[in-house]
Amino acid sequence: MNSTNSQKTFGNIVPDKTKTKVSQKEIKLFLSSYIFLKPLINEQRHTNLFKLAYKACRRGYPHESILREINPFIK
Repeated sequence: MNSTNSQKTFGNIVPDKTKTKVSQKEIKLFLSSYIFLKPLINEQRHTNLFKLAYKACRRGYPHESILREINPFIK
């Protein structure tokens, strides 16, 4: 068994490195749809933000882009 299979077996984050460039439109669409399905309400704000960051990382989105686009939602 190679290391890639063992990482997937144990559920570690393995970002998709095949994507080279992601458009801002794609990131905005991901964030708006995710926040629509899991709103950032006071009781679960931290949990939902953590899950959003996890899913964005799995998709290979740049951290700076996610932070820039999420700021208006968390103010």
